[in-house]
Amino acid sequence: MATLVDGAQAVGQFPINISELGCDAYAASLHKWILAPSGTGFMYINKASLNLFSSPFGRGFSTINRMFNPPGTKDLPVRAAINSAIKFINSIGLESIEKRCRFLSNYLKAGLRDVKGVKILSSNHDQSAPGSTIFEKKNLDAMNSVNIFEDKINYFIDEHQRDGHNAIRISTHFYNTTEEIDLLVEELKKL
Repeated sequence: MATLVDGAQAVGQFPINISELGCDAYAASLHKWILAPSGTGFMYINKASLNLFSSPFGRGFSTINRMFNPPGTKDLPVRAAINSAIKFINSIGLESIEKRCRFLSNYLKAGLRDVKGVKILSSNHDQSAPGSTIFEKKNLDAMNSVNIFEDKINYFIDEHQRDGHNAIRISTHFYNTTEEIDLLVEELKKL
């Protein structure tokens, strides 16, 4: 059995070492924390585990590198944008981003604790994804609240309908401010 790690909430938010994870494969989207164009991502496959995976692309190619590379026209501007996004994130530094994301998430959690009926579902563990905060509010339909937040305060917010929860996920990145969080919390108190 192969192990595949979903790194969507890690890459660009804090340093990772895929080799230390010991997984067969690691996949991540790049639009979230790296700030690359939507639809971009990568998949790492441990060389020792290549036999566990097959690709719908290039079955006739003889080299491993080509086997997992889709044939056809390449979207070179998007690839260039990925490179620029990675350079930008690296210029700030992953340690600085992690620290800022964790600060903002903790600030948000502190504000949420003052909102009646809110239950925070996210972990406070130091190893958890620092920029993602998931919570529920009693008698609040998460699906409908997304539109309310977008209309009232112009924030894009994700509902989190998983594992039987009617939850909202707030992602705080390094560019967010405490003032934005305060406004979100105040609007949440009104709902």
